[in-house]
Amino acid sequence: MRSPLEQYREEPNSPVYQRGALIPWIARLLLCTLMAGTFAAQASDESAKTIWRFSHFLPANHALAQGMADWAHQLEQASGGKIEIRIYPSSQLGSGLDHYDMVARRVAQLGWIVPGYEQGRFPIFSILETPFLISDATTGVQAFHAWYSDYAQLEMEEVIPCLMTSSPPGRLSFTDKRVSQPSDIAGLRIRVANAAVGRYVRSLGGVTINIALSEARQSLERGMIDGMPFGFYSIQSMNLGKLLQLHLDLPFSSSPAILGINREEYVALDSTTREVVDSFCTADWSSKVVARWVALEEQTREQYLQDNEREVYSASSSTKEQWMDATQPLVTEWRSLAERRGLNNSEQALNRLEELVIRYVGNPVPWNPEGAGGGDHNE
Repeated sequence: MRSPLEQYREEPNSPVYQRGALIPWIARLLLCTLMAGTFAAQASDESAKTIWRFSHFLPANHALAQGMADWAHQLEQASGGKIEIRIYPSSQLGSGLDHYDMVARRVAQLGWIVPGYEQGRFPIFSILETPFLISDATTGVQAFHAWYSDYAQLEMEEVIPCLMTSSPPGRLSFTDKRVSQPSDIAGLRIRVANAAVGRYVRSLGGVTINIALSEARQSLERGMIDGMPFGFYSIQSMNLGKLLQLHLDLPFSSSPAILGINREEYVALDSTTREVVDSFCTADWSSKVVARWVALEEQTREQYLQDNEREVYSASSSTKEQWMDATQPLVTEWRSLAERRGLNNSEQALNRLEELVIRYVGNPVPWNPEGAGGGDHNE
């Protein structure tokens, strides 16, 4: 079949064309050309945009998940549309244990990674899991960020730590035994979140139970564990308050983690976009991301202090020293593990960490409780 244009060329004087039958056809041709150009421009814009999948395993309504979502949204805006971040919460792309490898293999270009879940894989990082290291997470993550950025590539070759996060330091909470001093741990079954806390509990004669957090409630109900270090906000949000009634009000342990970027994805960015990303990978942003979680923890702690149905009790100064002194074997072991991983001067690294914790957080490190607190928080 001939097109209207071909027919017009062969029969230009046809009455059909005299009446303008060719005009609608030309109009349709022009419309199709314009639409094709529009779609091509949209496709070009899409190809110019960097799209990152951001995976984590928290529910989307968790305080930290909300803090990370705010960070991602502001990074998108600051990039001028060059970066789009699509968030996949609640283990949609993989389990918590898999997140480092997911980012390394670009299943997700961004991921929230808890190194303590993979015992022995990140020995340098593990010093940050030492009990009693920080008393506050908003300043603690600033110290962690400043410290680990110097050593991360020794054990995280495929991933760039962009932000450091941490749970607010959890308290030792128990079902029915009032634990006040380290010797009280002997024989108790304690759920632990990382290897450092596990070694600490075992050094005191306790039995460590390694179970997923999602299994904690059932284990408590069945009497399989006697206690666990956990934050007040987390106890409340997981409805564990009726099972954990006794709380030693001493900041015991936090669970540090990183928000990591695939290194090749970062390097592939143009220099201007990399500068934008760098401006969002800072100690200050680490603090902002955890701030909401820390505020909720403090609010819940105040509620628990006023709750007559539970007991929140303090430790004496001498007892605090006993708890902290028990971390010494962990530090000795860490030095050996870190040096085997390639850290040339573990003593220098410990001194640097102590300096940063004192500067940012204001508390001495547990392996040197006589260290002077306070100081300027500026790097």
